[in-house]
Amino acid sequence: LVRRVCEANPNTAVLLFNGRPIVLTGIADVAPAMLEMFFPGTEGGRAAANLLFGRVNPSGKLSMSFPKHVGQIPVYYNRTMTGRPKRQGDDVFEGYTSSYMDCGILPLYFFGEGLSYTKFVYEEMALDRREMGESDTLTVSVTVRNAGERAGKEVVQLYLHDLVASTAKPVQEFKAFKKIYLEPGETKTVELEINEPMLKLWTPKGEFISEPGEFTVSVGYADHFQFTEKFELTN
Repeated sequence: LVRRVCEANPNTAVLLFNGRPIVLTGIADVAPAMLEMFFPGTEGGRAAANLLFGRVNPSGKLSMSFPKHVGQIPVYYNRTMTGRPKRQGDDVFEGYTSSYMDCGILPLYFFGEGLSYTKFVYEEMALDRREMGESDTLTVSVTVRNAGERAGKEVVQLYLHDLVASTAKPVQEFKAFKKIYLEPGETKTVELEINEPMLKLWTPKGEFISEPGEFTVSVGYADHFQFTEKFELTN
């Protein structure tokens, strides 16, 4: 039905009302636009109309990953490392990697992903220090520019990864964010803070501790980082 409708009218936007991730591969192939509403409640119709007709610029980001195929499930952004390397391309099987044989390992839509009627450009990321102790705070500065012709809001997201740990850690962990408003052509610098509790892990003995070593900090959204830098937690 969706295919027939889009063939009859290419200017079709698909509204999604759902409570969990669904496979949208067939719809994404034909629909020029999709608006994820989840369960918006009694005012959902008014909200959808305001978004579709441009009265409001969408700024939401996905809080979960959407799979390409049912066989990918479970698929989630904060997956742990495997014993095999990740293949170079998401659509080419190379053998002896941590990938499916008949589909990619990455989702169709990613955790933290979301479009806008304008375009935001991440121009720079800087750290105020490269080493931090248990009582220190590291400040990450991110410069974002609205390169489009519409005012809008952007969610600046920060992710961490522990390079070497005593237990298996996720390849990426969403740790902080700030939502900013930018006029067309406006540039803002956002500051996000990292402290020692954000670097802690649970040990097999049930201890919640931090371990000295190297970490990476990234901005963007899951598996699509604009900038990545290293820093070290010391004793």
